[in-house]
Amino acid sequence: MGVLNSFFLVLLAAVSGCTVLGQPAVNLYAFEQATLPGTISTAHTNENGGAENPSKRGTKTYYIYLAYSLKQPVTPVSLFIKGSWYHFQTDLLKNTTAFINHPNVPGQTLVLVPNQKNKLLRLLPDTLLDSFSTQQKPPKRGLDSMQIVVGYEWKGKTYYKGAAEIKTIEPELNQ
Repeated sequence: MGVLNSFFLVLLAAVSGCTVLGQPAVNLYAFEQATLPGTISTAHTNENGGAENPSKRGTKTYYIYLAYSLKQPVTPVSLFIKGSWYHFQTDLLKNTTAFINHPNVPGQTLVLVPNQKNKLLRLLPDTLLDSFSTQQKPPKRGLDSMQIVVGYEWKGKTYYKGAAEIKTIEPELNQ
């Protein structure tokens, strides 16, 4: 009977959207896309409709999303990408699906995060950090094998979500 009760407790925790360890259910989606330089005009716009800075061509864009339940909101506090710490901004998406315009096929889109009931928060890395507080560094266990780690706070405690791989999106080819 004890094994059966344990099974139902694990099942209840999974259904309620909370892990057995008491952490919120958070999913991490990470993508990178190279932008190859070309002779594109300075009037080119980015995915948000704003003017693109021509000096930023030939770089990588990261599309990083955290999905979490409205009942268990989290606050990202640190971002570690491929061995470096980054300062970042956040953008709460109005939609529960994340997509971008196809880089090389006009009129088509690529779905990065499928439609879901969770809230989607995009993390926008901007500058490298020279150092990071030892209090907010993720645990060393498993960090070496992760290409990306996001630290987030929930109910006053810091937790970490990592991904062993950042998926690559077809590069944007400027003309």
